[in-house]
Amino acid sequence: MSAPTPTTLVKPRISNRYELLSPLGAGGMGAVWRAMDRLTQEEVALKRLHSSTWQPASDDLRLSLAHEFQALAALRHPGVITVRDYGFDQEQLPYFTMEILPQARPITVIGEQLSENGRIQLLLQLFTTLIYVHRCGIIHRDLKPGNVLVDSQGNVKVLDFGLALTPGVASLPSGTLAYMAPELLRGGTATVASDLYAVGLMAYELWAGWHPFHHETNLPLAILQQAPDFSLLGLSPAVQAVVQRLLAKEPTARYDSAAEALAALCTAVHLPLPPESMAARESFLQAAPFIGRTAELACLEAARQQAVQGHGSGWLVVGESGMGKSRLLQELRIVALVNGAQVLRGQAQANGGAYHLWAELLRPLLLQTAPTDLETAVLHAIMPDIAGLVGRPVRPAPPLAAAAAQARLHLTVVDLLARAAAEQPLLLVLEDVHWADENSLLLLEQFVTRCQQMALCLVASCRLYERRELLARLADLSRLDLRPLAAEAVAELSAAMLGENGRLPSLLHFLQRETEGNTFFIVEVVRALAEEAGRLDQIGALPLPATVFPQGIQQVAQRRLGRVPPPYLRLLKKAAL
Repeated sequence: MSAPTPTTLVKPRISNRYELLSPLGAGGMGAVWRAMDRLTQEEVALKRLHSSTWQPASDDLRLSLAHEFQALAALRHPGVITVRDYGFDQEQLPYFTMEILPQARPITVIGEQLSENGRIQLLLQLFTTLIYVHRCGIIHRDLKPGNVLVDSQGNVKVLDFGLALTPGVASLPSGTLAYMAPELLRGGTATVASDLYAVGLMAYELWAGWHPFHHETNLPLAILQQAPDFSLLGLSPAVQAVVQRLLAKEPTARYDSAAEALAALCTAVHLPLPPESMAARESFLQAAPFIGRTAELACLEAARQQAVQGHGSGWLVVGESGMGKSRLLQELRIVALVNGAQVLRGQAQANGGAYHLWAELLRPLLLQTAPTDLETAVLHAIMPDIAGLVGRPVRPAPPLAAAAAQARLHLTVVDLLARAAAEQPLLLVLEDVHWADENSLLLLEQFVTRCQQMALCLVASCRLYERRELLARLADLSRLDLRPLAAEAVAELSAAMLGENGRLPSLLHFLQRETEGNTFFIVEVVRALAEEAGRLDQIGALPLPATVFPQGIQQVAQRRLGRVPPPYLRLLKKAAL
């Protein structure tokens, strides 16, 4: 047998960035691959559609994958899988990447190896995750063992949000038949209760080892009419009562929420409520639903859509620290990605090196474009590792005087971005430009004058009072000012973080007085109250203090620095000198 040729050893790539290593699983819609991200040198899971199932005349599969990415991108919780990137491959089939879960297996498979207490702990984790998901206004609609995995550390992870909906949205019955609630088979709307029914089925399987209706030939009829048999499970009466209530045929007979089910299960096994981990608490604080900025998002998205038609523009999002600039740009990025745009992001850093804002932005672009030898040589000055990105040696650029070399560099960057925008609509996101170095700002000023001639939308963010002269320098950018949240938005954000307690008039008055609608301060005040109360759900049940931060933002900064481990704190102090 002849030796394999070099071409047979080349691993397939997606967008020249993700190298497919091995399949992780497949379904009717698509497949999930273990892949290497060539930009970060990290392994990820890549989900893409089967080319054989893709029909150009139908957008159903594309919309499903885009919807799943959007739902997951809005969620950040230890119990929900994390998504990273979204794009289209060479066949224009959509894909997205997410964290990889080594040795993860379905919850029911792991449960077979565990004691009763171990199974209880898995259910408690799942309920805790669903409290967050439902608080964010999302109904999963396809909870089943294959979508609830347990990783090698024993952590429950919920995935596959392709069918997820917001509560109250009418839809056709969808999901996996064996895990659909009776009301869905009757044409009802998916609710929190239908998600809890699916959890009840998995709970039954954890002890029985099989689905309660696995032997039925008419599965829909059994789901609608037959009561599960608990006689062989050996459950305590209290735990059995919890599972039976989860499996009630009528949704109104089930628990009102995942939080109520969690409390009932803890009571049944004589356990206190699980401690609120810092990561879980931060999920509610930092990843609440997008609130109070829909008009601003619509404005920027309209500009991005105009850029697709060839009418490019540049924008400067301006606001005081804590007004939600980063979250607005994050939401814009998600919308742009699922609508087929390439998104390049640069983050300015205090005391960053020359052109650091642009060097970060260009890195993913170089994997997808074909820079010439001269372009790579010119860019080497600001990207010393460019040879690894383009996959070939880089020779020195012809020497020029300083001013001419700078002009050549600027022209090279502008030309690269113009070529990229000609091939695919482009969104450039430049965050915190008030920290940008002078060279980065000079390039930005030059680039702004070219935006209108490209299929490109540039959106930068800047603090209002950080560098006053910057607003004048960037006057050619359309300005979008972020104001404090209105009282209604403060109430909505408070409820998203705290549930119904977040709507208590006394708490809302307190938040409005302490924060004046500043999103950052709202989160910090709620965080401080949670630290005092012990749990987020206890805020409102205890008397409120007269004030939280009597010394204002300086005290907030001191509190945050107090959470930094000592070795890192020493580095921060040195960096601040």
